[in-house]
Amino acid sequence: MVLNDCVEASFFVAVVEDISRRKRAELVASRDMLTGLPNRLAMLEELKLMLADRPDGKMVSVAFLDLDAFKQVNDRLGHTAGDRCLVTISRALQASLRSSDTLYRIAGDEFVLLSPDIGRKELALLLSRLEQAIERISDANGWGVGISMGAVLIPPGGSTSPEAVLEAADQLMYRVKRKEFAAPAIAVFPREGDARPGKAQVA
Repeated sequence: MVLNDCVEASFFVAVVEDISRRKRAELVASRDMLTGLPNRLAMLEELKLMLADRPDGKMVSVAFLDLDAFKQVNDRLGHTAGDRCLVTISRALQASLRSSDTLYRIAGDEFVLLSPDIGRKELALLLSRLEQAIERISDANGWGVGISMGAVLIPPGGSTSPEAVLEAADQLMYRVKRKEFAAPAIAVFPREGDARPGKAQVA
């Protein structure tokens, strides 16, 4: 507002900023451009919030998912077919989730699933649905792709870093991939009396 000599408002100066471009940039920065899933950056932000806000008596889960034999799809059918495989699998996984779950693509054929307010039994059923969805879609398309999954349940209370939880889930997933555990593997973080969460007891 600009005043004249009589201390009366003579005209206003307004500054209008078009934030649509900035909003689009923020959306692009948080999304995987191939699958449309939120990416690693978005996952880390949400994981921090989820770990900081755990209601009494409620557990949350972080699951690491890695496709098996996906490289063979690229080698055998080409990268265009590989991209189609990833998009189709992403949609199949999403269709099997609860409304409160969020799936993130964090690298080529690697995904992270964040699940708030979930128990061991419900998590086992959820991961089993994901495994079955991958098997069906892979068989239908002749891809020969499977999935290895390691999930960590975080009890309420205490302080837990996102990095430690992700490392535990990642280690568990790789032990499944090496056939040390049957898939899917579930562990509680941190395991009582075990300082190395990747060694946690598997359900």
